[in-house]
Amino acid sequence: MEGYAVSRIGIPVHHAWSINRQGQAIDNTWEASGTEYFGIPIKLRVLNDIAAGSGFDLFRAIQKHIREGRPLDDIVQPLEKWIHGEEAGES
Repeated sequence: MEGYAVSRIGIPVHHAWSINRQGQAIDNTWEASGTEYFGIPIKLRVLNDIAAGSGFDLFRAIQKHIREGRPLDDIVQPLEKWIHGEEAGES
């Protein structure tokens, strides 16, 4: 998942994490998990396009892709591909 997480000190930051089958965040990068998570299961190719662009504003970049007429399934990864412990990959 790519999006924003609120740290234990209450600051929202751009962040990435996995999820389990119940939709709960699995955060292997922070010592203490965040308190809130908001994100989108986005395809790695799209993330690479965003990172190669002018900055890393995830939601603006997604809006741009939609305005360009790209269908959502070209941007959003099927959720089961993000579930922690399963083989990840892009369709």
